[in-house]
Amino acid sequence: MPGYIHHIQWCVSDLQATLDKMINSFGFRQTFLRVGANTETVIESGSARFLISQRGCNTQSTPGTGLISECTPDTGLSSELTPGSGLSSEPTPGACISSELTPGTTSNSEYPWLSCKCRAEKIHTVDSVFNICLEVGDVDAVYKRMIQNGSISHNSPTTVRSKDGEIRVAVVSSPCPNVIHSIVNTEGFSGGFLPGFTPVGPGDRLEPDLGVDLSIDHVTYVCNVGGSQNILSWYNQCCGMERFMVNAEDDPEAGIQIKDEAGMRMMVGEWLSEWMCREEGVSWEQRGGDDTRNFKLVLAEPLPDHEHSHVYKFIQEHDGPGLQHIGLLTQDIIKTVSTMKTHGARFRTPPPTYYTLENKKEDIISVGSDPTVFQDLGILIDKEPGCEIEKGNSLYILQIFSHPLFIKDTFFLEAIQRHGSRGFGAGNIRALAQSIIELARLKEIQEKEDKNQEKEDKNQEKEDKNQEKEEKNQEKGEKNQENVEKYLRTENELCREEEERGKA
Repeated sequence: MPGYIHHIQWCVSDLQATLDKMINSFGFRQTFLRVGANTETVIESGSARFLISQRGCNTQSTPGTGLISECTPDTGLSSELTPGSGLSSEPTPGACISSELTPGTTSNSEYPWLSCKCRAEKIHTVDSVFNICLEVGDVDAVYKRMIQNGSISHNSPTTVRSKDGEIRVAVVSSPCPNVIHSIVNTEGFSGGFLPGFTPVGPGDRLEPDLGVDLSIDHVTYVCNVGGSQNILSWYNQCCGMERFMVNAEDDPEAGIQIKDEAGMRMMVGEWLSEWMCREEGVSWEQRGGDDTRNFKLVLAEPLPDHEHSHVYKFIQEHDGPGLQHIGLLTQDIIKTVSTMKTHGARFRTPPPTYYTLENKKEDIISVGSDPTVFQDLGILIDKEPGCEIEKGNSLYILQIFSHPLFIKDTFFLEAIQRHGSRGFGAGNIRALAQSIIELARLKEIQEKEDKNQEKEDKNQEKEDKNQEKEEKNQEKGEKNQENVEKYLRTENELCREEEERGKA
């Protein structure tokens, strides 16, 4: 069944700040706008398309941008999921969740208004990426399968007609809490985005355009412990998506684990704790189609007894599971990351020892790149297991992760460049573990050397003080000797004077 990601929708508390970051630092372009029950704007880079919504806003707009100037709370209802379906049935108090249509906004002439609600909250407190819009061949058939497998309907299949043609659309809950799916078929629509949205003209468009060209490579959910199997099964049954292991060498039940010394040091640093999880996924690929339209989903499930891992932290900060990061495919990661960093984008930097590991340094050189450049930018390399890297005939990926884009430590972006590899950087987990261990070893050696140096400095200081004391004593002795000699000279002179007076 053909299908791909049409767009991904974000719900944010500060639309202007989010647009400034994504346009000015990450090089996206503002292309479409809609103002009505809410304010929504579309940003694009290559085929990657995000719909950014500001929750609970009125229709007043800022001249020249179409952006809102005031916001009021939205009181839309929150969604619930069916018990017994493998989906989450109990809401998390205060959790930022995906919800149904904004009341009073249903229309047969525009794409439905969707927003992210916070349970038990009157105002939006947690920014979230909450809707993955899927373009499919048969909306009604996909909708029916999703409902049969436990999804809740937020909008049954509807035909939306406009002057540019028509679309078929439905909205359902997903198996991952805090994520929904709008399902569309736009074959009969000739407009630029979706009905109801207007193009943003060059004069009103937020600049600059950095010339960055990206596509969506994959999407990663963070789920609760034990939750990945039901989610993967749902996508397989509803969408015909094929399951794959992120790292074929790992135990399907245990997930990605680092053994031996690294296994005992899993909580040493941020990089290790970030990826202390099991990762599995499903892929939805166009047979003979455009690779940029393939939908790859990765599930990051925290391992038990690792409460300090980044995936656990995401669940805590996000008030529940949800979409953690989006992998953006680039054909030139060095140019892309350099441009983004120059314009203020912030990326995570791995330990410097990562680039001194023999295999990583060789891998970087073998693909015709400079380890120094990789280290300066923070780019990671990961080759396919069992594959020797050869320039021009290689199986590897290059990747880098941004800092969180929202106020809380939740959602971030990944830039990834593929060279024949379908992996997601599982080998970098072990390499980062080794680099952290090596960094700790070097720090230990350095600390020991510093302590020895400090001891030597103290001994030297003591010797210097003793030397200074000896010099002072010697100076004092010399002065005493000088005084004695002066006294003796005076006495001798007095004796001579007395003798001369006696002779006289």
